[in-house]
Order: sequence, then C-alpha cells, then structure tokens
Amino acid sequence: MVLYNFKTIAVVPGAKDFVDIVLSRTQRKTPTVVHQGYQISRIRKFYMRKVKFTQTSYHDKVTQILDEFPRLDDIHPFYADLINVLYSRDHYKLALGQLSTARSLVDGVCKDYLKLLKFGDSLYRCKELKRAALGRMCTVMKKLGPSLAYLEQVRQHLSRLPSIDPATRTIIITGYPNVSTPRRCTCDSAGAPSLCGLLDAPVCAHSCIWLVCVLSVCVLCLCVVHRWARVRSSTRCRTRMWMCSRMRSRRNLSSSVTRITSTCAGR
Repeated sequence: MVLYNFKTIAVVPGAKDFVDIVLSRTQRKTPTVVHQGYQISRIRKFYMRKVKFTQTSYHDKVTQILDEFPRLDDIHPFYADLINVLYSRDHYKLALGQLSTARSLVDGVCKDYLKLLKFGDSLYRCKELKRAALGRMCTVMKKLGPSLAYLEQVRQHLSRLPSIDPATRTIIITGYPNVSTPRRCTCDSAGAPSLCGLLDAPVCAHSCIWLVCVLSVCVLCLCVVHRWARVRSSTRCRTRMWMCSRMRSRRNLSSSVTRITSTCAGR
C-alpha cells in the first residue's frame, strides 16, 4: 500500500522573497568586517567565502524544491494525470526544468567568479567581483518569478488532496441532476464520495471537475454506480440505456458498472 502525502511540501517563495532570504542569510552567517590592512590572501578568502555561501544557499533551496515536488513518472498514474488535467504536464515539467537550469547557471557563475577572485590584487577589486557574482546569481533567480508562482499554486492544490491509496476499492456515483445522488452518498457511506457527471457530451464541453472524475474512472480501482431518475418517455429511457452501455464500453478495467434506481414509467 502506497500513500502519497503532499502536505509536507514546503512553501515555494516568490522570486523577490527568494533573493531576500538568501542574501539575508549570507549576511548573517558570514563575516562582515574586512580591513585594507589585511593580507591579500585573507581578503580573497573573505569574499570567496561570501560568494560560495550564496551559491550553496541557492543550490540547497532549489534542490529542496525539486526533491519535494513529485516526479510524474514515479508516482501513481492517478496523481500524474490529475496534475496533467489541472495544471498541464508540460507546464509542470517546464517549471521544474527552469529551476534545474537556474541551479546550474548559479553554480557556473560561482565557479567563474571564484577563479577570478583567486587573482584579485586589492580589496576593491575583490569587493567588486563579489558584488558582480551575487548580482548575476540574483538576476538568474529573479527570472524564475512566474515558475515559482506557478509551483506555489500547484503546491497549494496538492496539499488539499486527501492521502488515499490508489489501489483501494472506490465507489464513484454518477447520474443525472435531481436524482438524489448526494443523499444516496450520505446514506451509503460515511466517507467523502466522488460525484461524476454524464458522458453525453464531448470532452472539451466539460469542466475540470468532470475531467477529474472521468480520470478516476479510468485509473482507480473502483466500481461505478449510475443513478437514473424516473422518466415518462420510453425514448428517453432507451437513450439512457444506450448511455449506460456507452459508459461501460469506455472503461478498460474489470470494474463493473452498476445501475440502480432504473425504474422507467411507461416502459
């Protein structure tokens, strides 16, 4: 049994907050005083330490985000397709890929400027190299503003998902409006029911909620209960019978489609 708990994903800060957090931490965790009379080797180490610490902070924060967000190829198809329906698989992978690219760019900037700092011949030159290195790192991170905001929205939605076992048997109740479907859910089960719409329209004509329900029908191990209302026309009754068989034919799983309350007046 595998339970996915996405509530442990840490908050993704915005681009400005990201930069402020790292620079503030660099200021607090590294020495802040250097004098002109120090040996040049000591001055170089002072500024190299600041550049390296800033790079390490950016690297660790980005790595934490990449590790905490689920990989679509490693999680259950239900959650992978759910993210695809709600937030687009391509956009999700693109946002994570941009963070990974930014991490590599920050590492490259740090490596280049550490080489230059090794040949710094004065305090002023070393200070300007440190300033340029931190500025380039911050510029790279500020360009991630849209990606960080997008991932924060995904995190908030994932944190609201219940921790379920996709292999557990599930019941999905479908039906027409005004057939007491919510009341039947309350009577039949104490759990949180899943309600699905109809399959009598193209996919593009339905909402995200409908797509999520159909997704669960196709992926989860479940049984579908389709409720019918009383109708006075035999034509409408035959139409509903055809829709039920159509819904059954669309499923590729071994789960059964159960039909209840199927009394049709005048049949």
